[in-house]
Amino acid sequence: RRSGRLSDAARRGVVERLSASRIDEVRLAIAALARGDAADRLAARKQFAEASSRGDEDAGLALLSRASAEDPDLGDPVWSVELLHRARRDEEARKMAERVDVTSLAAAAPERMTRISRLLSRLGLRAKALGIARSVEGAAGRLLEVRILLDSHAEGDAAALLASGADEGYHATPGFSLRWALLRAESASRAKDLTRATRELGTALALLDEPADRESPYETALTAGWVAADLGRPEEAALFFRRARDVAPDEGRRADARVDLQVALYAQGKFGEAERELSEALAYFASTGDRLRYLSALGNRADVLIATGDFRGARADLDRLLPYDREPQRALQFLFTASTLQRLALADGDLPLAERVFDEARVRLDSFPAHDAAREI
Repeated sequence: RRSGRLSDAARRGVVERLSASRIDEVRLAIAALARGDAADRLAARKQFAEASSRGDEDAGLALLSRASAEDPDLGDPVWSVELLHRARRDEEARKMAERVDVTSLAAAAPERMTRISRLLSRLGLRAKALGIARSVEGAAGRLLEVRILLDSHAEGDAAALLASGADEGYHATPGFSLRWALLRAESASRAKDLTRATRELGTALALLDEPADRESPYETALTAGWVAADLGRPEEAALFFRRARDVAPDEGRRADARVDLQVALYAQGKFGEAERELSEALAYFASTGDRLRYLSALGNRADVLIATGDFRGARADLDRLLPYDREPQRALQFLFTASTLQRLALADGDLPLAERVFDEARVRLDSFPAHDAAREI
């Protein structure tokens, strides 16, 4: 930061004096980046690659924080995204993720490709995530592809892949039959085929003792919660979402489970507990700079605030959320927000606002006639 206040000549002088000293190579590479020379950028790339190979995240993040606009990822956009995400700098990670593609992972193991695809999906870059998923061979790739399709609300494509028999060869593979059953249950639940969803969930629950990765208990609990919620059983849904919260493999997914738990608690009229879970989730999203998830969760908080009579607080949250949800790619999510804003307008006696929201939502309903909020709107 201080070197940024110096002239070019002064910065070069500082780096030359450091070069003559016994400062370690990583610190020297970081300092040398202030010069902006091509040779210094190459040296920083070398140190960044060496930090990656030895797993030195502190050195990697320090180098990355001083990288130039001409070479922001120091030759490794994938590790750069991982570093920024682990440092809870998700807005920066999201921008860096734009530089990632399948070729960036050409030499990566399938396990890492899967992890990066899931991370890109979480960051909202689902087209990129899907491209990586489709490059992963075998059962892991097909599981990942269906997962990303469901995350992208491409339920029809996910159902088609599940119905194509793509999973038939993997039923006997330890760990995979459980994951397939969970995806089939979630797909059926999204399609409101609750009889099939319950059956598939039963299959998944019967497979819980098979070998699985550490994410399976979390995903099992989440899927069970979604099915229970769709069946109109919020008490059971809350039990499953609490389980998901408690076994989440990382803090990001724990925050996601808290948001789902809040929905189940809200449905039971437990507004105080719902607000506490949501506050924890919002605090995490704020700490990571995850603007997208933070804004989405504000819509949930507005529901709780309306229910408790805090119309001013609800309106403040919705005023922050609406410009984001009015973006074209957020049409699906806008309908949930529109429903909340309508309830606020009616509760507050603002009929002109309720009518304007209805007219705005009606245009989007044509694209989502079976949307969960359609009846309420």
